[in-house]
Amino acid sequence: MKPRTRPSFQDILPRLIGFLFLALIPLVVLIPVTPVPCWLTEDLILRWTSSLTFLFCAFFLWKKTSAESIWDLGPADVIFILLSLWALFSASNSQQSFDSFYALKNLWVIILFWFSLRIIWKFGPPLYPLFSKIYWGTSAIAALWVFISTVARWPWLFPRLFENVIPREGFFTNSNIAAGFLGMALITALLRMLRKESVSWVAFLIVLAAWGLTQSRGAFLAMIVVVVVYAVLNMKEIEKTLNRWKPDQWKKFMAVVFLVIVASVPMVNRLFHALDMDPRAYFRVEVWSSAVHMAMAQPLWGFGPGTFGDVYPTYRSGFLWNTVTDFAHNEYLQVAAECGLPALLLTLLLLWSLLTRFHKSFAGISAFKTIGAQAQAAEFAFYMILFEAVHNAVDFTLHDWSHRLVLLGFITYALTKNQEGEDFKVALKLSFRAQMAAGALMLAVVLWVMGIGSFKDYLSQMYNLKSDYYLQTGDLDQAQMYAQKSIGCRPNNMYPWNTLGALEDARASLTKDPEQREKLFAQAKQDFDQAVSLSPYSLGIQENEVVDLVKRGRLDDAVDLEKHLIDKAPEDPSHYLGLSMILMKLHRPQEALTPIQQALDIDDYFVPACLLKAEILEALGKKEEALKAYTYAQSVLNQLHLKDTTGQLDPHIQQLQSEL
Repeated sequence: MKPRTRPSFQDILPRLIGFLFLALIPLVVLIPVTPVPCWLTEDLILRWTSSLTFLFCAFFLWKKTSAESIWDLGPADVIFILLSLWALFSASNSQQSFDSFYALKNLWVIILFWFSLRIIWKFGPPLYPLFSKIYWGTSAIAALWVFISTVARWPWLFPRLFENVIPREGFFTNSNIAAGFLGMALITALLRMLRKESVSWVAFLIVLAAWGLTQSRGAFLAMIVVVVVYAVLNMKEIEKTLNRWKPDQWKKFMAVVFLVIVASVPMVNRLFHALDMDPRAYFRVEVWSSAVHMAMAQPLWGFGPGTFGDVYPTYRSGFLWNTVTDFAHNEYLQVAAECGLPALLLTLLLLWSLLTRFHKSFAGISAFKTIGAQAQAAEFAFYMILFEAVHNAVDFTLHDWSHRLVLLGFITYALTKNQEGEDFKVALKLSFRAQMAAGALMLAVVLWVMGIGSFKDYLSQMYNLKSDYYLQTGDLDQAQMYAQKSIGCRPNNMYPWNTLGALEDARASLTKDPEQREKLFAQAKQDFDQAVSLSPYSLGIQENEVVDLVKRGRLDDAVDLEKHLIDKAPEDPSHYLGLSMILMKLHRPQEALTPIQQALDIDDYFVPACLLKAEILEALGKKEEALKAYTYAQSVLNQLHLKDTTGQLDPHIQQLQSEL
């Protein structure tokens, strides 16, 4: 009997690192991150975890190779590195540095995990089966909650008992992200079934039912593409197999098909009745059009990662002027708008490289026989990438960490096996001295950027949230203290500067001393200007500055700034309304009539513009036209089932009717 040997640190380290990654799967899926502090905390945890994982893996690889370090990079690795470098250049050229570098660090998290997992799967213990089980178990739990949270909202089953308690998307931030995550789980389960592996029918039915109840049209169409591609790739073998099937096999097959069809009914219903069930979904075409215009405006570097939400209002269509979106609902267009057309090209090349590589891994193997873990992971990754690639053409599910980590797990494991016949391969060899120098530099960069830097990002955001809270509650001193703390962590964060301008503006409004009041207004102007310099794309800051100028009585300056906003966003009627209101304060109603009509030309249901037009016409002595404008405003309110909150509409109509 051989004596038991104690495992060395070099043997334990990969296992600990692997378990650290595996623990993240249920963490990012089963813990809701809807409140802003929650997703900020999730980002921080993932950045720190990816950094520690990468550094441990780098140390392990250094110990493993001792005298020299060898990195073999395939086409996908090289393309991914080039994509990250292009995103870095895009962020460096962005005029909104804080948001751009914050978004860039999330991409770096993916890169760190990408190379860390390559090392874990290659040199560590066989953790892939455990990863696969954890993913399937997490999917089943998440699906059960999606099912419960959906069924509990059915009024005929629970008469509105849980309507305002349980969100329909379960643990996920929205139903499309839930559908994408559960759709990937369905793909793995169905592929296992086809290869005669055991799958829990209870868990499968729960996942299938929950996937259908999400009513995601994008996920449904993406799944159809996956099924069609699978059928085309395996057409000959499917035909031969079907000819040999016995009645029992046909019955099982028909049962599965029936269950899939029943589960898909809500999705199909939503697909064909989209106009009635979700009219806003048709706005996506206009959002995509705006994203195309953004991409063409700065085709090389884009506007910077993470800036879509601030830049979008400048390019959106006029009838969407009162909508807000942080995403293009198309990952490809968002990449092009934020990081430029070369980044889009690299993204498409990365997808093509992965799909062709993985297809070669299982091509030629029977579609109905059990295969090894490596080929299985490649098959899973192939169809999951295909599913996500199609789904993200109409949505933004890849922004969610639950999707990213699962895809990383399967992709990196499938890439660990060297494949012959690759287009190119890059081997990086370092001497011991170069290895030590590169390791020290890597350690410093990762700890500074992803460790300390991420913590400063987190503190800056959290302090700003506290500052906003105290500003809303009227505690201006506390609001100022936290805003200054936020700036102390990240001076390039425009949000606390905007908060400082707002609270100085509030103090000025409460001050009776004219001299002190002017000083506060001047300080607010400086803070707003600083915020604008850090985020020239954000129109909200300059809108606050217009309010500040009006309060100070500097109406001519307010007119100039409002005209500047109109030039930046000519399809936004609220700026024409603001310009007309300022001109009315300057007692220039004739000039005010033109912009208010332009506002109504964009949106003739814009009630404040309808009312202001009536007031302008009344001020010009055009009482008959003013009466028509007031009457039209009343009809718009009635059509929208709204009430006149001012209570002045009816008296104006009655007064004008009596005068006429």
